[in-house]
Amino acid sequence: GPERRFLRDAVDARLSIGEFLLPVMITVLALSLLPLGWARTASFFVAYGLMIFAIIDSWLLWRRVKGMFVEQFGHLPGKGSAPYVVLRAFQMRGSRIPRP
Repeated sequence: GPERRFLRDAVDARLSIGEFLLPVMITVLALSLLPLGWARTASFFVAYGLMIFAIIDSWLLWRRVKGMFVEQFGHLPGKGSAPYVVLRAFQMRGSRIPRP
């Protein structure tokens, strides 16, 4: 209904770090196959740093969306709304259904 649409639109209104995790992880996988030790180490530091940043970004996104939701509808979002927002933020924009 309108509450789910609001959550979906709030996520789709901005870019999230989680959207870029899959392409970065594929790059990390390719770099980990190189025989260069420094490339492997650097790629893993970048990957773990990006994962930590994505977790923090998704937590901040949920706090922001929850505040906007309460302002709009006057009550807290229903159970399951936080995973919906976070998982939608981690999906690549082209694979989200319904489309942004």
